[in-house]
Amino acid sequence: MEALRQKIETAHECDEGNIKGNMGESNVVARQVDNERKELQSLIDKKGDVCALSFMRTKAYKNMKSMIEAKSESVLSIDERQMVSQSIHKAFNEYIDALKKHTKLTQDEAVLCCLVKCGLNTKECAVCKGVSLNAIRTQKSRIKSKLM
Repeated sequence: MEALRQKIETAHECDEGNIKGNMGESNVVARQVDNERKELQSLIDKKGDVCALSFMRTKAYKNMKSMIEAKSESVLSIDERQMVSQSIHKAFNEYIDALKKHTKLTQDEAVLCCLVKCGLNTKECAVCKGVSLNAIRTQKSRIKSKLM
């Protein structure tokens, strides 16, 4: 992944220099940068899928799901949220690091991505994070715009 990031940065630097020179070459480099960016996003997405599959087999995931189901009309307590947060950070550490390194997502947005990777719906994410459904919808929208 680091090699891909360096290629993208190098291509981006080359792209900036070529704009002043030859527009045809600049378009080719821009397409290459875009393709490499998409490839990097795909690798990060696959890393998230692997983390999610591993996490979903653990007792921590089962405990998290049972807590969420028990609180379907309210939110998790502060202690429960901390427990969920610690479990997510432990299971998704590499994925969160990759997201933050190669995108402009905040820590909170990266955690929401992890919850979504685990198959939680908007309501379950809201219960888990202690916020409203609209807050989760807004955050998802912002994440999408940052990733595009």
